[in-house]
Amino acid sequence: MKFLLGNNNDEAHGGHIVEQLASGAWLEITGEASGPVDSYPPTAVDASGNSQVWYCPTPSGYPFPCSRFEGCSSGLRLTLIRR
Repeated sequence: MKFLLGNNNDEAHGGHIVEQLASGAWLEITGEASGPVDSYPPTAVDASGNSQVWYCPTPSGYPFPCSRFEGCSSGLRLTLIRR
């Protein structure tokens, strides 16, 4: 199974993960991960891959545009369990 956490347009909407922290700053994760499915129908997926992490320290209602941001590449691991 493959997961694409992509930001595919100029309005910053897509499959990426965006989180506003308690400080008002923003964290965004984009990337790609893949892994096997345990059964059909799947009850768990454990996928890994690569990601880009962006940090916007500016408190705002929405993180874009951000006047200054920091970014880095990192490993990505997703574990999804059906309950």
